[in-house]
Parts: sequence; C-alpha cells; structure tokens
Amino acid sequence: MVRRNGTIWFGGDDRFIELMHALTHPEEQWAHPERPDILLALDELSAWAHDSRIYDERVHKSGWSSAIADFLGAAEALGPVLSASVRFNIDALRALVRSDVGGDANLRSDLMTAASALRLVLADAKSLSAAWQDLLKACGRKESSFDTIAIRRDTFWAMARAADRNVDELSRNLTSILSGSPLGAYSAMLHVDPANGRQITASEIRDAQLIAPVERLQMVDAMLTAAPRIRSHVVWFAFRNAYMNTVAMLELPSFQFFEARWVRGNLEHDDAPHRDQIPAELREHGSASSIPDKPDVVLARVDLGSGAFSDAVRIAGERLDELLGMSSIGRAAPWERIPGFIHFQGESGVSDRVFEYSQSPSISPESSMNAGAQISRMVPRVAPFVPVQDPAMRDIIDSLHWWRVGSDQASAASVVLDVRVIELIASRAGEAAWTTYLEKYTKNLWIRSAVIDAFSRPLYEALHYRAAVRNPRQREIFLETMKYEEGEQYFDIRKAAGHLDEIIGFVPENLPLSRDLRTVRRRSTSSSSMKSWCKALEKQWQGWVHRLERVRNSISHGGPFTERAVALTQPFSRKLSVWMLWECVDCYLDGKTVVQAHDDIKSRSDSWRNSMNNLKEINDIFEF
Repeated sequence: MVRRNGTIWFGGDDRFIELMHALTHPEEQWAHPERPDILLALDELSAWAHDSRIYDERVHKSGWSSAIADFLGAAEALGPVLSASVRFNIDALRALVRSDVGGDANLRSDLMTAASALRLVLADAKSLSAAWQDLLKACGRKESSFDTIAIRRDTFWAMARAADRNVDELSRNLTSILSGSPLGAYSAMLHVDPANGRQITASEIRDAQLIAPVERLQMVDAMLTAAPRIRSHVVWFAFRNAYMNTVAMLELPSFQFFEARWVRGNLEHDDAPHRDQIPAELREHGSASSIPDKPDVVLARVDLGSGAFSDAVRIAGERLDELLGMSSIGRAAPWERIPGFIHFQGESGVSDRVFEYSQSPSISPESSMNAGAQISRMVPRVAPFVPVQDPAMRDIIDSLHWWRVGSDQASAASVVLDVRVIELIASRAGEAAWTTYLEKYTKNLWIRSAVIDAFSRPLYEALHYRAAVRNPRQREIFLETMKYEEGEQYFDIRKAAGHLDEIIGFVPENLPLSRDLRTVRRRSTSSSSMKSWCKALEKQWQGWVHRLERVRNSISHGGPFTERAVALTQPFSRKLSVWMLWECVDCYLDGKTVVQAHDDIKSRSDSWRNSMNNLKEINDIFEF
C-alpha cells in the first residue's frame, strides 16, 4: 500500500491533494492486501478460456474456480459509475462462468466472445471517464474508507492501461492540471492538442492566477476523453551494459544509437564540436544533466513517424525490444533498459521520466546493520545445533538455499521455489496437501499480520510526516515508539497505537494518510468491528491461497497465466515460505520437533483470532 504523502507539487494549491496523491506512481497498487483489479482478473479468465489443454476436472477445476472468483470479486468491487457503464457485459460474463464451464466447449466459446467484448468496453474512453468519476466521488466523501479510495484508484489506472494510455504521462499531466498551476496545465494540454497551443511568455505565466477548480476538472475530462491524433513521435531510451565499442553514433532507418557520454558532452557546451550532429529535439530539450554520465550507457532514439498512438512510449519500446532481442541472441550480457524515457510529440517534449541508472542493487546501511545484529544475536543460539541431527529439520534447513535462490529468480521461477519450500514443510508437519497445510497453520497468522501491518504503516508514516516534525508532542511520541536495542532499530506499534487519536491529529485531514488512520480506528473500536475485519481478511486469504495454487500449477504444468498475475502472487508466496521457515527454525532452537513447532504456531494464532471476538482494548490486538 503506497500513499506517497511526501509528494510535493510546485506552483499550485492543495485543493485536490488527495486526488493528486492517488494519481502519482500508477505502477504501484494501493489496495491492501493487494488484490487483482478488473483488468488483471479479466485477462486471467480469458487466458483460461483459451487454454488449449484437454479439460481434466481433477486437475483444472480448482484453477477455473479461482479465476472465476477473482473476476467476480473484481467486478463486485467496481465503483457505481463504472459498474453501471459495463453492467451489460459483466452480466453476460456472470451468466457464463458456471462451475462446469471448463469442460463445456460451447460455454467456453461463448465465454471467449463475452470476455473479448468486455475488454473492448473497458478500453473505451467512456470507461476511463467513469472510473475517474468513481474516484472523484469517493475522495469527495469524508466517510469513504481508505480501502474504497484504494480500489477506486487502482481501478482507474487499470482502465488507463486497458485504453492503452501511457500511465506515466497521464499521471504527470493530470496532477499538473489538478494543482491549478497555469504552467502545469498549459504543458499538460499541449499533450492533448499541441497545434492549438500558442506560445506563452514567462511573464504571462508569472502573472496568471491559479486555475479555478471547476475549470481544472473540465480540463481533466478533456484529457481523459481526447482521442489520439495523427502526429510525429520520437522517443528516447537508455541502456546500460551497452558499450558502443569504436563508434559514438549508429544510424539506421527509424533507429539511432548514441554513446551517452558523447551526447552529454556535446550538449553541455554550445560550442561543442559535434553538437549539430545531435537531433534537434534533444538539443532544444536542454537537460544534459539528465543523461547518465557512464561509459556503459547508450541512448536509443526511436522515430515512429506520424501516427495516432495512444501510447507512443510503449510502442516505441516494443519496436526497440524486437530489434535488440533479435540482434543480441547468444550474448551473455545483453543490453539492459534503464528506467526512464523522453517523449517528443511534434516539436514539443511532451513528457519524460528521469533515467535511473543503478550500478548494482543497493543495500541500505540499516539493512546491513540489522542483518549483522540478527546474525550476532542468532549465532550463539544456532551454534550448539550445528550440524543438524534431526532428519526432518535437516531437509527444512537445506531448503533455506532454495528460498535464497528464489529471491534472485524471475517472479515465475520464484513462485515455484517458494511453493516447493511450503510443500516440504507441510510434509514434515504431517500434511499431504500444501493448501490444507496453509489453511490449518498459517491462515490466522496471515490475518494477524495483515491487521498489524494496517496499523504499523500509517502510524509510522504519521510520526514521520514532514509537516508535523515541529510539533513537540509528535516528537515526544516518536521518541517513545522508536526503539534501538541489541543493534536493531524497531517501531513499537503497541505504544504508537495507544496514541492513535493524537497521531490522527498530526496529519492534515485531506491526505490519504489521514483517511487511512481514521479507517484503522473505525475498524478497531470494538470486538464486533474487529470480528468483521478479520472475517473480511479471511475471505481475502482464501482468494490468495486459491490464486497461488492456480498460478503455481499453471507455471509448473503448462497452464494459462499472465505476467501480471504472477507478479501479484509472488510476494505472497515469498512471505509465507519465509514465515514457515523462520517458525520451524525458531521452534527447533527451542528444542521442539517440527510437529510440536506447528502445534505451537496453530495454538498461538488461533488463540489470537478467538480473542478478537472479545476485544476489550486496542493493545489486545498486539498480544500474541
């Protein structure tokens, strides 16, 4: 769940600040625990409808049931405006997703047709506009829960992707408009129709008044409903591990490649000897400092020519990937795309995303310190048990290697390795099916973790909120809740939760963070509200386990899956596998067998869940 409350917009006001936060970082989901949006769920259902394997009820029925449940759940979560807009198509699909659809060729054919029809409806600008209205209305209601805002926000970005809009460009343009900044709005609207944009002077921008709120919303509507027009498009990308050897520039039809250092050096000085060899749009862009000054970086220029492209950046990237993919077969270290781009439309630079060069994965000093502290603390406990004599535990200890290997694998491979770890631990605990094992031993553990996480994230962020650091009481609670013991720093969630009402007062009411805190307070005020919360989380848990089973089986046995479904599922599998590894090792070090360790896990987590039915005070939530 990403709130981004530290984001700052210049040159405007904060009238629509909650909306503006919701429109930043579209690549990240807000809904927590993360769930499939309608586009992901529909694409997964469509993949199952097109599965070419002969249907085997024993093997495939559970996968079909999970894909159907995800779709129906995502459809039920749609906002009222979008739901009304697509009701006909949703109802058509709902009538087809019967339990026997996988084995009925006629039903599957009808399902394919209905899924394609809904996909086209979701891609229409009307659906994007409807999703926007749902988000706008939800943010306008003080009583809306944070979860409602999160789902509406993720649905809006799903509709933007369905419409093939470049979400990075759209995010920047919409927040520029909503800030009320005349310059931001002018730059954004050039993206819609650069031909009608007259040149404005710096003095005109300086003297202009903030754009009226009603006019801002009208401009947003215009941007969301604008159809792509025929224009020329040029997009620049950057690659690392991409030495140009003996040339600084390589020109091909529609593609050009430049050594980044050569480009930057010639852009930094007006009298540089080869400045005129750099394409005019980049010379006029005036941002030499944004180009990585590294010897292994190559800039790639893709000229799409003239066309009506809803997402020129994506199309240019795909063409470039095709070119380089076929040109680098057999190379041990192919070129690696650096996050970022510069997009020119006509003669204007309509959007960009800073090139983020990373030499190697960075490890924060705190992570290193905490890892060192844990090793120092654990080594005296572990040493007397090495070498491990218990055969059941020895297999589990060996599987730690699989888990570490999985962290370096692509998402799909990681899911398979994570489930392999869970299967092994399940067998040692006496369970034949890993899904039954998860239900029996980890369900309530996961529910408790979700509740604690829902408390800790907003409370921690509120105590670090930039506008509150000058508040003496905020500082006092911050020092009380941040602990440093045995070489590790940690956040005392119990003490922070005891000050929940005070902490809510530290954050401006119109931020998503404030809404998040108010939602947590509302859910934890009584045993009945906590019981309802846990019940809702249990339903999400069941969806997660079925989704993990579906995705893992599809990866392992040639079934249907989408990349987004794998990316959504992988953090869940990682979390469960490391949890159970940790619990097994911890109990073993206390002299318990694997079976005893699991009995202890089940007893503690079930006891916690039962105690939520008789909640007396907020600190009871953190007892375990």
